[in-house]
Amino acid sequence: MLLVSLGYDFGGVEVYLKNLVELLDGKAEFFALTFQPELIKVLANRSVRIIKLPRLPRFGKALVFPIAALMLLPVVLLYRIDSVQINGYAESILLMLARLAGCKAISTRHLTMDVTAEHWYQAPGSFLARFLYKMSARFANRIICVSNVVGVDVQKFVVPDRVVVIPNWVSRIYADGVAPRNSRAAKRILFVGRLEKHKGLHLLLEALLGIENVELTVVGEGPCRREYETQAESLRVRFAGFQSNPDSFFAAADLFVMPSLGPEGLPLVSLEAMAHRLPCLFSDLPVHKEITSDGDAAMLFATGDASSLREKLIFLLKDESLRHSYAEKAYRTIQTRFSAAVAERAYAHEFEI
Repeated sequence: MLLVSLGYDFGGVEVYLKNLVELLDGKAEFFALTFQPELIKVLANRSVRIIKLPRLPRFGKALVFPIAALMLLPVVLLYRIDSVQINGYAESILLMLARLAGCKAISTRHLTMDVTAEHWYQAPGSFLARFLYKMSARFANRIICVSNVVGVDVQKFVVPDRVVVIPNWVSRIYADGVAPRNSRAAKRILFVGRLEKHKGLHLLLEALLGIENVELTVVGEGPCRREYETQAESLRVRFAGFQSNPDSFFAAADLFVMPSLGPEGLPLVSLEAMAHRLPCLFSDLPVHKEITSDGDAAMLFATGDASSLREKLIFLLKDESLRHSYAEKAYRTIQTRFSAAVAERAYAHEFEI
């Protein structure tokens, strides 16, 4: 199986690919066509054969796709590839080439097709990328969607029998209880994600103003870091940067907050927090409603509303029993719906391995 990833940053898609290789370890021989250094490192450690693309400057990003297209057929023939797995919008142009090469073409859809701009000329790049995906996705033998929300979106432009929903999963489910977390005077809040506007960290920083006995740890990097550091000057906030393994941060936290504005397909960090038996506070995006059974397994606040976030945050911080209840429900949800065992059966069926 050939995995194709042409993104510049190590984010959710790259973590998904790492988890996929671990999930199907021993069931398939994996190859990867990419230039992302962190992804190359983690996949090479899992004995994935890397076909390394040249890493061009970001202003030359458009050239990456024709280069990958030229390399696809030789790679398929040389390594006798059976299936090609594609992620991303522009990468979808390779689906047709995979079919022409005699491979099973699989597209994994990680996000809904949300576009915030009202007209194409307000965000021409985004509209073009989505249009390209809608056209190219028709060549996929199968489109795997990471949540029901994404599946419904994709079925608007692809024949439904080519669409299957296999939710994201967590590789490990942690057995530690929450009792030690309840003993600290200052509650530790955790945010994990790219430091970009749509992830909503600015809302959390605004909501924390004036709340006493809390400290926030921010795990992640991104273009808005300096802006957020300035916004957080009067708060107890630690910026920990990018962490390839954030397990220790989840274990040390009392509460996890995911304030994303969307679009989101199914955030892995939300599942990871639930798997660590952490009480969670999520924005009420459709996918957060989906994974929490409409707010039963985590508290939800109005997306984009700092006042709503602040209100729910204060309420949750004051009520220890409520935090414990959410943590237990979150943990059970992961066990029954988002475990590796559930995902492995589904992927083994779809990949015919």
